[in-house]
Amino acid sequence: MTAHHCHAAGCDRPCAPRLFACPGHWRELPEPYKAAIRREYRRGQERTKTPTVRYLAVQRAAVAALAFRPNDEAAARRAAPPMLEAEIWRDDAIAGGHGDPLEGLPAVRPHQPIDHARAWEVVWKLRREVREQDRVLDLAAALIERETAKLARYSPDGARRLAELLRLALDHEGLGRWRVELEADDAARTYRPRASLA
Repeated sequence: MTAHHCHAAGCDRPCAPRLFACPGHWRELPEPYKAAIRREYRRGQERTKTPTVRYLAVQRAAVAALAFRPNDEAAARRAAPPMLEAEIWRDDAIAGGHGDPLEGLPAVRPHQPIDHARAWEVVWKLRREVREQDRVLDLAAALIERETAKLARYSPDGARRLAELLRLALDHEGLGRWRVELEADDAARTYRPRASLA
């Protein structure tokens, strides 16, 4: 049996199966989402594996709320799949006559019926894009570490400057993932060890 972990994106801290998130992410979650999760939770649903569609809608909306950060494109991409999933479960709840589970939550648009097949297709596409972006950023970060360590042996000041520039590039939203990868690749190609020290 696998251990239950926090539902926040990227968090693998273990927590009790009845809990939505680890203590840190629970504190970070806005109060309306906490109240909605408490309202929709049914005792024992973690054992029976039968949460209601209302709970699933609220749970996915809460995951999106934790992932989202204003003015951060990467965070918005991480928040999009769970928010779209929340809309799918919301649509199911309303169609089933259970009411709107997301009513009263911040930044939730008025309900409109959606095409479930198309919505799931978009969810999986967004998830693939996020995984690909994460992979590229992980490769660029590893490259930064490797090249900085090499350069530090010959020029500590140069290594610090290279690390600073590349980390700024990774953090800057406007550059995009491909420019970051190209800058990291350029830095790797232009690195040449001194012959006398090699």
